[in-house]
Amino acid sequence: MLIRAVLAGLRRLGGRGWPAGVGPWGRFRRLRRGAAMRKRRAFDGRQAADGLREVGGAGLGRIGGRLAEVGRWRWLQRLATLREDWPDALRLIVSAVLAAVVSTLLHLPEMYWAVLSAIIVSRPGAAGAGAGGSGRAGASRLIGTVFGSAVAMAVIGARAWHVPEIALLAVAMVPLSLFITAFEEFRTAPVAAVIVLSSTTALVAPFHVALLRLLQITIGSLSSTVVGLSILPSRGHGRVFRAAASILTRVGASLESAFDEKRDNAKLELAHDAIRRDLRELGALVRAKRGAAHAQGRIVRLLSRLQQDSMFVGRVVGTGLRRSSAVEYAHAVHGICREVADAMLDPEGAWLERCRAGLDAASKKFAQARHGGHADRAAVGVDAASFAAEARPHAVDALDFLLETLGKDLHDLIRVLQGPR
Repeated sequence: MLIRAVLAGLRRLGGRGWPAGVGPWGRFRRLRRGAAMRKRRAFDGRQAADGLREVGGAGLGRIGGRLAEVGRWRWLQRLATLREDWPDALRLIVSAVLAAVVSTLLHLPEMYWAVLSAIIVSRPGAAGAGAGGSGRAGASRLIGTVFGSAVAMAVIGARAWHVPEIALLAVAMVPLSLFITAFEEFRTAPVAAVIVLSSTTALVAPFHVALLRLLQITIGSLSSTVVGLSILPSRGHGRVFRAAASILTRVGASLESAFDEKRDNAKLELAHDAIRRDLRELGALVRAKRGAAHAQGRIVRLLSRLQQDSMFVGRVVGTGLRRSSAVEYAHAVHGICREVADAMLDPEGAWLERCRAGLDAASKKFAQARHGGHADRAAVGVDAASFAAEARPHAVDALDFLLETLGKDLHDLIRVLQGPR
């Protein structure tokens, strides 16, 4: 009886006391109507999709085929990278297992700290990892590990005064951040410091746990260094030129994108930031590589100059200067950059010679167009705005100078690639 009375009251409230559609039953009816509308929309959407497939099935099939082709190309590219860099995976596995075995034989608790240290030191993409774990790279990683552990050991003594952990972490990170900013090859230092600081504070002697962490970190680092020196140690040559080829291709693309009518300045700046970041990593890789040829250092410097030339050209063009001769030259340089990048991966003297001949021809054509005079440009149908823009000698001279400098730097890069690597 009580339930019936409550239901009757709710009906009266939903039908009379509240506005229509506000009471509990009104909300229930709205929910049912919403579910029915969603079903109807889903049915209409399926019908529309069927119609599109019937009407434009061929076009959609071509789009799907193109997407599938791009996906297959990316997978093939990943497989090619794996074919070249599989020794990194092998070294990583052996380093982790060796660190675990040594920690077990020494009866150390929590052996995974040693395994974690070995993985961090020998991971693919670490500073010097591409050099196959050479002696110089292993020494750099080991020095970084010891330095970070020493800083953490010096800071951990402040726990006796009940200093907050956040303050200890901040004090340890200040010198380590400055250290790895100046010396990028010692980037394992902050990781080692965090591992040492992770020792629990509940023990009577926190230095005992910190020393145990330091021993585990040392085991992991030494295991990685020994494995890097003994398992396929000379595999960094190909990675240097693959990274250089990727950077050169993007430099050429950013140069041509700078002359687009509707260019995105923010996207262009992000592209240059990514190129500079990859240049820093490439420089660290070359410095850590044992027996690296002098030409590889010159290649990194020339790539850095090409990136700066391309960035400054983009800034000058952003002021409103877009001459047809400069656009054609930028397009030609982009194509030559792609060809030179391919030659880095598959070096052939004849191929590089063709690249240099193409660059000389494009530079000569650009010089002739530049010295042709404003009358010749006006005769071929250049509008008044472009003619007035070219009448500004200082801006045009800056654009010409930057493009000539970029061509000379690219010419020097080709000449270095033609020599011993």
